[in-house]
Order: sequence, then C-alpha cells, then structure tokens
Amino acid sequence: MDLICDTNVWYDIAVGRRDPAALKRPGHRLLATPVSFIEIASELSDDTFAERSGAARAVVSYADEIVLDTERHLAALWGLDVQPLTIDWMDAFKTVAMASNCQEVRDGVPDHAERVIRKVRPEIAAWARTHWPSFAADMEVLVDGFFPGYLVARKRKRAKYASKERATPFADAAKLPEIERYTALGTRVRAALNLDSPPGETTDEELVRVGGLLQPYVRAYARYVLNCATKYTPKANDWGDLECFAYLQGNRRLLTRDERWLEVAAEADLGAWILDPEAKP
Repeated sequence: MDLICDTNVWYDIAVGRRDPAALKRPGHRLLATPVSFIEIASELSDDTFAERSGAARAVVSYADEIVLDTERHLAALWGLDVQPLTIDWMDAFKTVAMASNCQEVRDGVPDHAERVIRKVRPEIAAWARTHWPSFAADMEVLVDGFFPGYLVARKRKRAKYASKERATPFADAAKLPEIERYTALGTRVRAALNLDSPPGETTDEELVRVGGLLQPYVRAYARYVLNCATKYTPKANDWGDLECFAYLQGNRRLLTRDERWLEVAAEADLGAWILDPEAKP
C-alpha cells in the first residue's frame, strides 16, 4: 500500500516514536503531502525550529514520493488541464532540513553537493497564513447554517453544540446521494479555479465516476462538519488533515495517530481506508 502520511508521522519518525523501516517492511511506501511542508515551514521560530527541521529531514530521508498539491490532484481526477505548480516540494523540504536556523531558511541555504542555494518561497508561508485561519472561520459559518447560534457563540469564545436530536436529521441528510454528489462537485469547482477559463459542464457519468473516487473525502468532510457542530470546535490546521482524505483512491491508505481523524474515519465507516502497520492488532 501507499501510505498518505499526515504531518505527525514525520514528527514521530524524527524523534524515534515511529520506525520507518517497520512502516515500509510489508512493502508499503510512505507518501508526503505539500500540506505537510506548509505546516512544517509556516511560522518557523527559534523555539520550534529544531523540531520542524527534524520533521523535514524525516521526509527527505524516508518519503518515497511527494504527492501533487490537492488542487492538482483533484484536477487530475476530474480530467481538468490545470497547469502544474512551479514548486519542487522535495527541494522545499530539503531547505528546511538542511538549514541551521530560521534565518537561513529565509536567506538561503547553501547546498554544496548540488551547488545551489536553497530557499523557501515566501508565497508558500503567506498562503498558509491566509488559508489556515480562513478554513476554521468558513467552517464555523457552514455549521451555523445548519445550527443557528453556533457562530455567535464562537465569536464570544464559547462553545454551543447541537443536541443529538437536532444533529440526527443533518447526519441522515449528509448521507443522501444528492448531498454527496454536491460535495464531490464542489471539488471540481475548487480545482477549476486554477484554469484560465471555466470548464464545460460535467456529465452524469463523470460525476458518478469521480464521486466514487472521492467517497473517503466526501464522507469524512460531512462527518467532520457534524462533529464540529456537536462536540468540538474547528481548528485551523484541521484543513491539512482533512485534505489527506482527498488522496485515498486505489491502493492508498491514510496513516495517522490523530484521535480526531481516527474518530472521523470510524464514524464515517472509513476504517478500511486507515492503515497503520505499527498498530497493535
């Protein structure tokens, strides 16, 4: 299997909590995501640098592949001709891995072996500062649409959760084929934002095919929204974790120890898409 690793996997490898050889021994491959780089490299500080640089070194040493950014992965599923990003993600990981401090990440790290100066492009960190907070805010607005009063409570730094009775109809509605198709179609709209001109209408056949491929993401998304409404508040970095589900097609599985996402997967009946070779039977 190809294991889509959330960012905590790389931190765990760096400090010895996970054994990459054991993870790979059955023939599995470890796949890193661009989101993991953004999480590692954004808002670097002297206090966090050693830990984050270690996670970057774990990616450089043990990742078998860096997958496409989510938008281009979605575009590929929908057959949209989106131009590739001009970012070498492994090069970006190497920059943080090789740097001695935060200043070197910003100013450039000399790689004498390859005779280059490695730098992290500033728009990557800026993108993270924009999108991470907006995800949590947008999620609060979405939840408030189903459960009025939620957003007002959050603005007051309070938590207001829907009762089981109020949440049940939403949970049932989220499983309807029409809602699942609508959520899947939203990923096409998202990917199409990277095109120079709007794409043509999707066909029913395309929607059925790609909707099937995106079932793990669609179901995890719906369950996460429900959980935000009933038992916890959205966090900015939840966005990156949720993105991992978008890659789960074919022989790809998610590798994570995050209890929030293991719970989402279990409640959304996605247990077959989670694989941890080090987990005890």
